[in-house]
Amino acid sequence: MAKASLWVLVLAWAINGCAPGPKLAKYQEPSIDESKLAVLKGYGGTYITIVDNQSAPGSTFKIQQGWGGNTVRLAPGKHDITIHRELGSNPSGASVSLSINTGKKVRAFSYVFEAGHEYEVGPRNRLNPFDTAMVLKDKTEKTEHDLTSN
Repeated sequence: MAKASLWVLVLAWAINGCAPGPKLAKYQEPSIDESKLAVLKGYGGTYITIVDNQSAPGSTFKIQQGWGGNTVRLAPGKHDITIHRELGSNPSGASVSLSINTGKKVRAFSYVFEAGHEYEVGPRNRLNPFDTAMVLKDKTEKTEHDLTSN
């Protein structure tokens, strides 16, 4: 009987996982003309997970091994962004998450996004899935902002 109770507890824990914290409201992309929006794309295993304390679309299902990303459309102006980066894999095949100086799996930053601009966030070296240098690129103005030392 004790074994059965233990298995029920293990199963309940596996289904619920570790407590993720409070449920965030879902981010609603602005319904304005596309030319008046800023577009932020994650690449190289970088996912935009939170926008202004709201859960970003496309950040739930993640492709492992340092590939994948999602896209978020933003109204112009200052936004608080949280990203999560998946880094390659270890020999056992399990995903290994990025740790930037803080030991955390995430990186948060604030930035003033401009209307009509396209941005990318991810590793400096897109061909190296183990690159830990994170950058925000303004593809419209061809500028790059280092997020690693932020």
